[in-house]
Amino acid sequence: MLTATITGGLTSFLNTTPEGNRYCTIYSDEARRSVRALVLNDTHAALIRKLPKHARLTVSGLLRSKGAIGPAGQTLAHLSIVVQTMKIHGEHQ
Repeated sequence: MLTATITGGLTSFLNTTPEGNRYCTIYSDEARRSVRALVLNDTHAALIRKLPKHARLTVSGLLRSKGAIGPAGQTLAHLSIVVQTMKIHGEHQ
């Protein structure tokens, strides 16, 4: 299993998948990419719920990817990280 780390701004509030998993989306300016962060830990979920949109944070954990074909026929990779560690940056700590 691969691990990954992303630092960026929170672009969506905590949501739930149809399977019941909590997630949020983080956009990295450096990577120019959004990653879905799957939040399994109740403490992490409670902290993320308190954050405003665009708050900066770093998450690390197991990397998952899923391939797809876009509407114009291009290939897409949907990346997600199963959050194991999290750090909140700035005044929201």
